[in-house]
Parts: sequence; structure tokens; C-alpha cells
Amino acid sequence: SRYGPSSVTELSAALGVSHPAVHQTAKTLLERGLIGAYRDARDKRRRVLALTRAGKARLAGLRDVFVALEDESQDLFGPRLLALAEGEDEVVIRILDFAPELAGRFAELNREWIEQYFHLEAADEAVFASPESYIVQPGGAIVFAERADTQEIVGTCALQIHGPQLGELAKMAVTPSAQGLGAGRQLANAVIERARAKGVRRLFLDTNSVLKPAISLYKSLGFVQLEREDSSRYARSDTYMELLLGD
Repeated sequence: SRYGPSSVTELSAALGVSHPAVHQTAKTLLERGLIGAYRDARDKRRRVLALTRAGKARLAGLRDVFVALEDESQDLFGPRLLALAEGEDEVVIRILDFAPELAGRFAELNREWIEQYFHLEAADEAVFASPESYIVQPGGAIVFAERADTQEIVGTCALQIHGPQLGELAKMAVTPSAQGLGAGRQLANAVIERARAKGVRRLFLDTNSVLKPAISLYKSLGFVQLEREDSSRYARSDTYMELLLGD
């Protein structure tokens, strides 16, 4: 509605979400007849998405809801967004690769959230005992989020390799004091980049439905919730998601 007929790539850039996330949302809207896919009148090689008559009618019915959400968002986050726009109190997050001296911090960050919501399991303890031999040496990766202003390690995430083209996004953790700074998204994107570089074609993750902010983040990155084909090694896992990585 706002940008007119647009390609998936254009919508991804305009909305600030990933290409796979836009593609997945567009697929659902196409199935429901709310948008259509058309050849661009100015360039027949280009396909664009646009609202159908049914989509425009649905939008009209929801407009008051969107306005109310916008007003509430401004009340909640307006001052913070203004401060960021003016360059005040902006926190820069840097992504670091694994180093042996960070192994203890990897365990601390993950213990923090696991013990808050669940309890540690044998599979957790095995990884924490030696993350380098369990994750890095078999071909995976561990990344960390560091606050540039304090040099504090505030988050971590791992890529575990399970086969020639199969990887797992695992052990995502951001300490509570740093949540809301975008560290989780940067960590997840770093893992996705490293998975692509290692030839991973299918990236999966196990999580729990109580972790709603994390699930929303994964969905925005293009992960899709599926029925799993086997059992998880974690008793706490009740949600399985996958991301297909293209070329």
C-alpha cells in the first residue's frame, strides 16, 4: 500500500527485514488472495507484488488497528528512537569469533537463560565442558557480541555442523541488561553468514514456545516452524524451525 507494486527485494530493503521473511509472508498473502504477483508493465522481466481488491478491503478494515499500534509504539519507544536518531546513548555491538579464553563466558551466558526458564540438561553440560572440541573443531563456529563502549561480552550463539549441508543455530544467549540492543539479531545473522560460507543448505534450531521474543526474531530472519522428523536431544524443546539457505 505504501510503496506501490514492489519486488521482494525492494520490499525487503524498504521494510528492513530479510529477503526470506518477505518471501514467506508474500507466499501466505498470495495463497489468501490478498496480494497478487504481476509482470512489471515497464519491465516484463521483473515480477512485482501488489494488493488485490480483497487486500485493499482488508487493509481498510485494519487501518484503525495499525494506527493504534503506531501510537502505542511511539509512546513506548519514541524517546529511545529519538535519542538514537540524535546519536545519544547509542550502543555499538561488535561480533567476535571464538577464542579459548571466551569458553567460560559462552557457558555463563547460556546457563543464565537456561536456569531462568528451565534446568540444565546433560546435553548442555557436554557442550559447556568443552565448546571448542564439541562445536568448533568439528567444523562449526561460536560467535560473541561485545559492547564497544564497555568491552563486555553480552551475548553468544553457535553454529553446529551435523552433516555436509546440515547445520544448527544453537546456544543463542543475550544477557538481560543488553536485550533490546540488537545483539541477538547480529549474532543470528553472523551464524547464518558462517553457515553459508561452510556450504550449509539447511539450518535448523530447537527452542521452546515460552521464548516468544526469540521465536519472533527467528521468524523475521526467515526461519519457518515445522513438525520435526525426529526427537530433540533437549527435553525442553517443543518448537522446531528451519531456514533454507540459497546460493
